[in-house]
Amino acid sequence: RYDFQYHQAAATALEVLDDANVACVYCEWHDDYVLEAAGVLSYRFHQVKTRSASKGPWRLNEFFGVPGKRGKLSKQQGGASGDSIFARFSDHISKFGTRCELFVFVTDAGITTDFESLLTQCHNAKSLSELSSPGREEVSRLCTSLELTLSEITEDALGTFLTRLQIRPAIGSLAQLHRQAREPRREFVTRE
Repeated sequence: RYDFQYHQAAATALEVLDDANVACVYCEWHDDYVLEAAGVLSYRFHQVKTRSASKGPWRLNEFFGVPGKRGKLSKQQGGASGDSIFARFSDHISKFGTRCELFVFVTDAGITTDFESLLTQCHNAKSLSELSSPGREEVSRLCTSLELTLSEITEDALGTFLTRLQIRPAIGSLAQLHRQAREPRREFVTRE
């Protein structure tokens, strides 16, 4: 899995070689990898997660570590998991504040349509009041579970986070990396 993370970080580093807006790529320091913007002090934090196809795309509750309707995910009484993907991103908010430009979730599994719908609404809205009624209810539900574990979370802070969250497909898959690692390396031989 670490190879998969390094593969994603290396691919991103190659993409930004000619990007004058990126000053540095940090690997395994604050996050799986972080892009530091040039000229202004801001960061793009990347969490890389792979998962088997049998588990399907990431669900909203899994990402935030909140219990579903049956309460399966959380070990606390209704609160969110402190080890969720969101909790890792949230730690950066408390440490870096407004310097958090983007939160990027890189995965080979994608996200569910309800998760994608909420993100699209948040990206298109100027405030929480512009979300559809189900969208506002979802943010409120998430916030209620999150604030039991992460006391600094408010609905506005969660809304701001969602506007800065991007989901990116992984480059390749873990299975592809394993196949490539097992293939014999070919060497070029110069014939005279």
